[in-house]
Amino acid sequence: MKDLPVFDDFDMTHAEPILFGNKNADAGRFTDFILMQVTGDKDSEIDNDLKMVVNIIYPICFVGRKNGGCAQYGIFFPL
Repeated sequence: MKDLPVFDDFDMTHAEPILFGNKNADAGRFTDFILMQVTGDKDSEIDNDLKMVVNIIYPICFVGRKNGGCAQYGIFFPL
């Protein structure tokens, strides 16, 4: 079981921050909350490019949007 915060953890020991690594770092912060906590700067924000990547892989961002490029029919798995 993971401790809180579950995904973007303080010491980047979980697998999820590795998804946001780059050529300069093996892992990266991907939420403003953790970045603010780690830096102590309440105005810290992740880069806009990274926000776009996070939104692409986070499916809830697409719920309720009018996405003309999405398939008309798809599989829906109700909770």
